Amino acid sequence: AFQRYFDPPVLLLLGWAAALAVGARTDAGVITPTRVVLVVGFAAFMQAVFAIATIYLPLIRFAAG
Repeated sequence: AFQRYFDPPVLLLLGWAAALAVGARTDAGVITPTRVVLVVGFAAFMQAVFAIATIYLPLIRFAAG
């Protein structure tokens, strides 16, 4: 139940942080919208992989049983 209430605000905060990072200057240069989209897309991909592993791997083990 904790993640149910904790995750949405954290995800919103990460989205806001990514949106506000556009145009910031770092040692590697200016953060462009392309970089932000790439990082957010990679994070979404990782989350999908973790979700699939969390849902389907236990089902496969149970079915193989």
